[in-house]
Amino acid sequence: MDVIGASIRYPSYWNVDHTKRGGTQYYKSDAQDSYGNWFPNYDSDTIQYSAGSGNWVNSSFSGAALVQNLKDDYTYGGKYCYLVALRNNSWFNFTFANKNYDYSTVNIKGAYTHQIDNKAITINGFTLQYGSAPSIDFKLGNSDKSYDAELNAIAYIKK
Repeated sequence: MDVIGASIRYPSYWNVDHTKRGGTQYYKSDAQDSYGNWFPNYDSDTIQYSAGSGNWVNSSFSGAALVQNLKDDYTYGGKYCYLVALRNNSWFNFTFANKNYDYSTVNIKGAYTHQIDNKAITINGFTLQYGSAPSIDFKLGNSDKSYDAELNAIAYIKK
């Protein structure tokens, strides 16, 4: 699983519309049958995540995040498929308007975390906030030890 999110700092000062969003996950696999025959580039697919996808969490004023269940090795057409390529991404198209805020610069923070074990994930209380203390908090059903360290970046945009 990967969780990719973005949020605006001081959301009470901005009218934010982040409903324009999407994502993709592309994978390609080689395969082997029960006789040991090898089939390179046997299968591939692109999974699309639209703005209305059920994989989005916390569509509040403060931000949004996309949860992607990454493809594992699998069986297809009587063959065992081994992943040889996997790419995932998400995009957010924020539109915002200043609301009772003396400054014209807005800060947008993005964060990413990746599951590093195979424990089942329960997302029970996902929180994505970027308030006075610039942080995005991933409160997932597993312990923090189930995930890589969070990667994040902050964009400063003059409005």
